[in-house]
Amino acid sequence: MVPSVAAVCDVTASRLPGARRSQGERRGWDRGPGPAPLEVRTAGLGDPLVRPLLEGLAHEYRDVLGHPAEAVSRELTEHPPSDFEAPTGCLLLLLDRGEPVAGGAYRRFDGPGPAGVAVAELKRVWTAPSHRRRGLARRVLAELEQRAATAGYERVHLTTGVHQHAAQALYLTLGYARGQELLPGPGTSPVVAFGKALPAHDLARVPSGPRG
Repeated sequence: MVPSVAAVCDVTASRLPGARRSQGERRGWDRGPGPAPLEVRTAGLGDPLVRPLLEGLAHEYRDVLGHPAEAVSRELTEHPPSDFEAPTGCLLLLLDRGEPVAGGAYRRFDGPGPAGVAVAELKRVWTAPSHRRRGLARRVLAELEQRAATAGYERVHLTTGVHQHAAQALYLTLGYARGQELLPGPGTSPVVAFGKALPAHDLARVPSGPRG
């Protein structure tokens, strides 16, 4: 289902005007008969194409889940942009005719976990409301998982709201294991953790050193 990834995220060249993107930086997802396939593109948090993702997440956290505005701002700015850049992180988008319709990211997980195991934390998973029920979240997660494995991670970790039952069901169908404990969330409701082992890894590619 997921094409192989030749390299971890590196978007420096793609930011240059007129630069040609490598196969690992720009790729089409085959949607079958009909319009042009979706394009997979890596980006930095400051890229204008990422704005719809951040604004969509802010709207969902604030207006759908009822999180306070301060908590939403804190959630979306708690990690520096460098956390989502190679070699330890990645942010990617699915584009439909150049417009972002879904996306997600990973960073090196700085929370508790198995000693000596390289864990990537999935963040910012989003699908535009007008493009839901197309399986885009599955595509984003599959792409993030494969890129994280290529980068040398052994496991992936994520959290979601305790009342976000659709998201929890999706993670379970994709092979994630649900944690037993409820954890403090960015708003008034707790979150639950999910984890999954990645099929292949190369520990030498994950830089060591302080996290956070």
